[in-house]
Amino acid sequence: MNGQRLEATSGTKGLRKKRRSRSVPYMAATVRLTERDVSVFSALLRTRFLSTSLVALLFFGNSRWAANKSLRRLLNAGYVKVWVRSLTLDNVYSLTRRGLDALAIDDLDNPRSKTAAPRRLDGNLDHLLMLNRVRIMLALSLPACGGEIISWRSDWEMPRLRHGVAPDAIFSLRWDRERERTFCLEVDHRTRNHRRFLEKILRYRSLQYGTVLGDSTADLSILVVGEDPVWIERYRRVLAATGLQAPVWFTTVADLNMSGALGAIWHSSDCDRAHSLRTGGSLPCGKEDRDRGAVVMAPTCTAAAARPWT
Repeated sequence: MNGQRLEATSGTKGLRKKRRSRSVPYMAATVRLTERDVSVFSALLRTRFLSTSLVALLFFGNSRWAANKSLRRLLNAGYVKVWVRSLTLDNVYSLTRRGLDALAIDDLDNPRSKTAAPRRLDGNLDHLLMLNRVRIMLALSLPACGGEIISWRSDWEMPRLRHGVAPDAIFSLRWDRERERTFCLEVDHRTRNHRRFLEKILRYRSLQYGTVLGDSTADLSILVVGEDPVWIERYRRVLAATGLQAPVWFTTVADLNMSGALGAIWHSSDCDRAHSLRTGGSLPCGKEDRDRGAVVMAPTCTAAAARPWT
């Protein structure tokens, strides 16, 4: 539907106009909000846009039927807005002004979140939805192994770092009583440019992590998640050929969907062996972890696992 040209029948001449993605108006209705409804609002606030599939994965045990039913109820009550891109693509949801008011935004710590409800779709929507999928897979996987997300900042919530470094996200994780670990996330959605990728990694190496991101980032690792497995492997081989000892870990969206964010799906540039995020994130650059095995962790699709959105 998006991108198609339709003939206008009014007037003496046939006018052609491009049909764009549109939002669907709601019919005001009164509903009693549940705890899960508020959690959906909070997730939409933190991610800006979520597709039906992501909402279903995060809050409804991957049931699209249940997700559609709940979202329709919130749509009719005016709490969320739906964006119809195409009959072949998932609908996309965002908060309305009423949804923002229901969250008591003034109580939130992050002043950058106090923005108006989106009036148009993000210009790089597929990239954004891919970033949100990684975040959701982490939120679902961590509780099963005693982990938690300590902090998360997506690119729109933080200023550009020094040396032109602009991660898609910076987040910190902790397992049990272990030390907190910080990661920079790079999501590659059809970029297919190894030179640009190397330039980005070199900019990361120029950062003084301790002064820019805090003392807890001395062992900061860079996670690269890509859609095209051929190009992700190419990035990994190109980085290995430079001999640069950088803590960069690679995986694909397909592996992420299959095994979860904490599965043994992460490969470094200098080692073909796959690691889990828990073991890989603690490895010194250039060395294998010979004492701890990688554990495949499948996601647990429950609302409780995804409740904390920091």
